[in-house]
Amino acid sequence: MDTEQPPQRPETSLLEQLWQQHEARHQAKEFLDVYVKIISLFYDKAALYTNVVLLGGYGAFFGLWGITRPLVTDNQARWAAILMVVSIATVVIFEVTKMVLTTNKLVGYWKTFENAESLADPALIRTRTQEFEVMSARYNAHFVGAWRFSLAIAVVTAISGVGILLAAFISGLF
Repeated sequence: MDTEQPPQRPETSLLEQLWQQHEARHQAKEFLDVYVKIISLFYDKAALYTNVVLLGGYGAFFGLWGITRPLVTDNQARWAAILMVVSIATVVIFEVTKMVLTTNKLVGYWKTFENAESLADPALIRTRTQEFEVMSARYNAHFVGAWRFSLAIAVVTAISGVGILLAAFISGLF
């Protein structure tokens, strides 16, 4: 019985192995860059949506405050106000801190474009812009944990403040 064996592949050379390792690292870096950009994009969208919802919620709270003020006791009013101040302060402190840190990062990055040489070289501008995109995405990704923590505090305290007013309003119905 004559069986034909597949041709044996010669062992890869050291150069080929190094090239394969380089390619694998390059692909992993590209994947990580795309992953970070996706996280950053989702964070931006989620933060924007959350801020809109929070603003609507705060508006509803103050509308409810006007309706229920005659029905709540002084202590209930104080607690509701304290909880809402904590909620609003948490959001404002987070957003202002993020704004200051982001502005400082952008100013530092803009300094790379200040010299006339870089503005005359399109390839350098493209490279710096790509670097900026990657840096921005990674920078936004760092805020995700702090944003989740701040959001949890803001939502829990806001819902508690609204709960106090709703409880007073409902008890006033009976």
